[in-house]
Amino acid sequence: MPDFPAQRVAITHGEALGWEVASRQSRIGAQAWNQYGPTETTVWASGFRLLPQQADTRDGPSVPIGQPLEHVQAVVLDEDLKPVADGVEGELFIGGPSLARGYRKQPELTHKRFVAVAGQRLYRTGDLVVREPSGVLQYRGRNDDQMQIRGVRIEPAEVEEALLADPRISQAAVTWMPAAGGGRSVVAAVVARPGMPCQPDDLHPGLARRLPGTLLPSRYLFVEQLPRTTSGKVDRKAIRQMAVDTPAGSGRQAAPPADRPFLTNSEQALIRIWQRILRTEHVQLDDHFFSIGGDSLSAVQMMLEAEDAFEVQLPVHLAFEAPVLTELARRIDSIQNRTREDAHNEYIFHLAGSGTATPIFFSSVDLVLARRGLWRVDCPLYAITNSAKGSGLVQSDSLEALAAKHLATMRNIQPAGPYRLGGFSLGGLIALEIAQQVRAAGEEVELLFLLDPMSPLNLYESTEIGMFTRLTLLNRIRLRLKEIAAGPAKRGWGKWLLLFLPIMLPIERYRIFNWIHFQLVHQHLKHFNKASSLLFPRNRWKAFMFAAKRLVRNYQAKPFDGPALIVFANNGDRNQTWSELLRPDTPIHHLDVPHAALFHDPAMQTWMGWLAEALDGRSERK
Repeated sequence: MPDFPAQRVAITHGEALGWEVASRQSRIGAQAWNQYGPTETTVWASGFRLLPQQADTRDGPSVPIGQPLEHVQAVVLDEDLKPVADGVEGELFIGGPSLARGYRKQPELTHKRFVAVAGQRLYRTGDLVVREPSGVLQYRGRNDDQMQIRGVRIEPAEVEEALLADPRISQAAVTWMPAAGGGRSVVAAVVARPGMPCQPDDLHPGLARRLPGTLLPSRYLFVEQLPRTTSGKVDRKAIRQMAVDTPAGSGRQAAPPADRPFLTNSEQALIRIWQRILRTEHVQLDDHFFSIGGDSLSAVQMMLEAEDAFEVQLPVHLAFEAPVLTELARRIDSIQNRTREDAHNEYIFHLAGSGTATPIFFSSVDLVLARRGLWRVDCPLYAITNSAKGSGLVQSDSLEALAAKHLATMRNIQPAGPYRLGGFSLGGLIALEIAQQVRAAGEEVELLFLLDPMSPLNLYESTEIGMFTRLTLLNRIRLRLKEIAAGPAKRGWGKWLLLFLPIMLPIERYRIFNWIHFQLVHQHLKHFNKASSLLFPRNRWKAFMFAAKRLVRNYQAKPFDGPALIVFANNGDRNQTWSELLRPDTPIHHLDVPHAALFHDPAMQTWMGWLAEALDGRSERK
């Protein structure tokens, strides 16, 4: 924005007004206004007077578009053309005498954009807004440019403001583009200031300090000027097309560093993998995976291909720890050079968080938390994996033995208690058993956090004399029949037939496919041979579930009388089972989301808040 002399009135119109420009605008005019209104409503339809102190407050991603002008009706409706409550996002519809009759010689477009709602003729703006209780409208972008990336809502204005905070950037526009791994990813078009050139790798680290990982662009386009529509607005559709037409790193070729005349085998292999995954021929050694088109989904795919290429187990979090190609190649070389004995012990790794607080060891945690800014609990997070090379989950004889291996490795990181333990799904049972073994060793468990844990099949039931005994044989048979019939029973067919089928035929016949699959994965964990690749799909879910059920079926869960916190997804039968295992005063929370959605917002932020509160409460009591 140029340096204008003092004005009586300063007005902006036509684009969402960022706070940096608004702050300067409020100081050059006795009055400063942000006006809003499409041409179809005869230009202005609402306005917001901007005061200097408001510009410094910066409430929202952009300056509000204000309240409707006199004789203008502004209503906020949902997709069914029903009014939404204050604070809820919806599409802005405008009515009143200033409304245009329609588009000349375009009856279909007129019918689409000018609609009748409750007997009133309104113009459908396509702009998303939120109405505050005061009546002020907050602009949230275009409904055709909304960025829903893997279920996470992203505000373009928030990313643009963070980009403009870099002194090398004069203009920025953010939108979405088709991702290399499917779905969508964030792309940013930027205009560098004269004499201050920069590259994606220059922008990405600074932006990562200002924004959470879900908002970081996967692609940067450096342009001399932003594309505009005929009305002067930023043409985001043109930016998306530019991103598709211009491969990442165009015009560059990979070359060895100046200090050595050749590329290593690892670098050459990674270049080929990145080219295939990111669908570009232009990959350099100093490229940052997440700044040339990569995202979390393509990172998982990339690490799986790298495992096959290098014939070594590679944790997915390595892609986030070493996103630059040369560094990733160096880390892979280091892993390849480790002895098999060292590889056997790789059950636990640091995933997120920092500081000196007691860490939490989390079994079966989703690796999405490796992304910067997602982990909001004030302590280090260590992930416990159940498929370490050579001696992982499928090669453990019992759940107790698996928990003992994990505990032994935990002690290399934290030699003594008190321990903080967590577990998701099957990991909940593993965390429970680790907690039992810690208590048996005379050490303290500060907190056991269970996130929608799998139900144990065998419990120790209390008797009249206060002792514990195993479930009777009849109850074990009932549990097994219930497990077999669960799927068909939900679909409403075959319930009674399936209940009696195990009596007529040996149960092992139903599991022969899973048994073979399990044995192949047991022998060739994460490194399929040609036979297993032809016989079975790439994913190992069925083999994993077979192994998990095998361990759970032989595990007898005992009551835990230490401090615990438990969160269930979609309140179900598991609540009663776990309430018998934990203390009566154990806090129990419920989230009305599917099991797999617990690592997506807003559910993830909610349970992390409960966890942080529980840990803070324990620390204060100490």
